[in-house]
Amino acid sequence: MNAATKWLIRDAYQSGEPPHEIALRFDLPETDVNRALRSLKKAKKPAPKERSCKPVTFRVVLINYDADLRKALIEKLRTTPLYLDWRRKVLKLDRYRCRECGNKGRLQVDHIYPLSAIIHNYQINSLEEAAECELIWRVSNGRTLCAICHSRTDTHGAKAKRLWVTANEVD
Repeated sequence: MNAATKWLIRDAYQSGEPPHEIALRFDLPETDVNRALRSLKKAKKPAPKERSCKPVTFRVVLINYDADLRKALIEKLRTTPLYLDWRRKVLKLDRYRCRECGNKGRLQVDHIYPLSAIIHNYQINSLEEAAECELIWRVSNGRTLCAICHSRTDTHGAKAKRLWVTANEVD
């Protein structure tokens, strides 16, 4: 069992999912799931030392809609608790299976109306503005796909740009 699978098992367990359901979802014997959970408990890191300074808060703000900055905003957005919660809800709704082929492995959560198009069309410049955009967090705008089916969608990667609205289209 690889490290990524162990961490997925740990995350599922910490979110309250019992080991027997985790075993079913990952198509593993329950003994392997329990062994992975025990090994992760043993490998706990020591508590970090107290810092004397205040924690630093980063804010990503787009000014001229530079492509690299947009990518940075999307990458940062995907690490927020709000995004991870949305992702978990979509996975749960689709029962941890690809909507297209039913596969359980290498799952990805996809925005049906692409995240890059939402960021571009609604001119979202910061994580705060993204948090307020209801369309990003709408569970019905998400779907679970395996990597192969996701790459076949008409909104994957650069193909999503066809949904971007340009300034002369707005009126």
